[in-house]
Amino acid sequence: MLALTFFGVLHVPINVPALALTIGMDTFDVDRELIAHGASNFISGMCGSIQNYLVYTNSVLFIRSGADSRLSGVMLAIATSGIMLIGPVLIGYIPVCVVGSLIYLLGYELLKESVWDTIGRLRKFEYITILIIVLTMGAWDFVYGILVGILLACVSFVIEAGSKRVISAVYTGEYARSIVARHPKQLEFLKNVGKQICILKLSGSLFFGSIGGLEDEIRNMFDVANYTKQPIKYLILDLNNVLTFDFSATEGFKRIRNLLMEKQCYFLLSSIDNNSAIVDSLKFCGLWETEEHQEKIQMFNNLNSALEWCENIFLKHYKELIAQSKQPSIAIGREVKKKQIPSPYNGSSSGGADSGLMFGTPRHVQFMNAARRYNQKEQLQQDMIMNKLKEKDRKASVSTMKQPLYLVLQIMQGLSSIYDEKFWGRLSPYLRKSIYKAGEFIYDKSSNQPCLFFFESGLIDFKIEFNDLRFTISSSELPLTMFGDIVITKSDRTIDYKANTNCVIWVLDSSAIKKLKTENRDVYEELLVVCIRITTQRFESITSNVLIS
Repeated sequence: MLALTFFGVLHVPINVPALALTIGMDTFDVDRELIAHGASNFISGMCGSIQNYLVYTNSVLFIRSGADSRLSGVMLAIATSGIMLIGPVLIGYIPVCVVGSLIYLLGYELLKESVWDTIGRLRKFEYITILIIVLTMGAWDFVYGILVGILLACVSFVIEAGSKRVISAVYTGEYARSIVARHPKQLEFLKNVGKQICILKLSGSLFFGSIGGLEDEIRNMFDVANYTKQPIKYLILDLNNVLTFDFSATEGFKRIRNLLMEKQCYFLLSSIDNNSAIVDSLKFCGLWETEEHQEKIQMFNNLNSALEWCENIFLKHYKELIAQSKQPSIAIGREVKKKQIPSPYNGSSSGGADSGLMFGTPRHVQFMNAARRYNQKEQLQQDMIMNKLKEKDRKASVSTMKQPLYLVLQIMQGLSSIYDEKFWGRLSPYLRKSIYKAGEFIYDKSSNQPCLFFFESGLIDFKIEFNDLRFTISSSELPLTMFGDIVITKSDRTIDYKANTNCVIWVLDSSAIKKLKTENRDVYEELLVVCIRITTQRFESITSNVLIS
């Protein structure tokens, strides 16, 4: 009875597709067949009758005899009902040799179709599986053959899935960055330390057959030779394309966690929902066991958020480093010796990177070198601003410097080839200061063009919607950046900007843009060039982010 029940459940998803393939039918619905068999067996059981199931061999013989219409099925049902009422007497009038011949012919055709016709069309393991199933059915039982086939199919899946590489792509933060709008100098600094961010895109099934390969590749990244070239601090595993995740994979993640904690690295999981089955499995197996694990193992809904978090930590560490080494930098009438970021090398800091012996980890050396280069450029350009400002403005501190000129000069760093206070001073009269409260709407690309915004302080959220693709990207705009449009552009994209916190923004509205174009055309043209550079920069950022997500 158990075998009969098992066969009754299993034969539909096996026999229906096989029958459809044999008779050349491309369209069929297995769900509908399952419901029909379930309903018929339920009614048959309630009436005390026998089980109803699809007999593949009889169906093939019936259809090949020319009975391929619905009328044929109705006639067969009527004839079967008649035989049931009359009794088995009619069967005695059918010659045994005819029945035997039909069965023999059908068996021969099915054996030829499964064993002979598949030579050279299947892989070696699949063909051996067919032979084993045929031999098992002939030597023992039909149900045993099905069980052996299922077992061999599981073995085949484990071998194929285990041999397939689960890492579909590897990226570093040098090129894979978030779409947060930052100052060009910050982007340059993040690119210099980007090798410390490693993104592994995972795909397929994570189980006992594949998790070992993932562990080996991650361990290989921390070998001395590889670690020196790419000193990883943030390892991001993107699970967007992971199909299945079993208990063996959770144990593998714990071993990866132990390795990363030993190397003082952060373990980030992206494209994962906090309420998903994967997270429940990881929590159940104890991935977050200590306070250190709570701090260094983070989860994010998407890859962009994970990258943004890593970048913010880098910038936070840089600001902390500057705070330790910084003195009041503006003093008139006397020389002030400024503290520099300490060198990651022993010996004199003025002698360059090769003047002494290196100390610290490769991560520390790379971060300190990037921070020093960024700080030197920042100090140089700040000195240029101070030297070009008027005498009366140099008497003020940086925080109370005349606006919006100082803001404009800071924004133009890395964007404009013209770095002259008098030139950009002609833009200041056209800018209007605006203060937006948290949650207040700022700009809509589809309805408020043209309009330019010079962002002084606060935090702005923006959302890009691709109407033709039904696709949305959300991120943030940081201070000392510029956004908006200097000319009217038509696009299927809609971009909305909304204040996340209280924001101070200097606005160049459409009337001011027209006036600037008429009265100071050279400033307008340079501003147009800057807008093109910003658009190109953000287009590349969004494109690369979409491609890796």
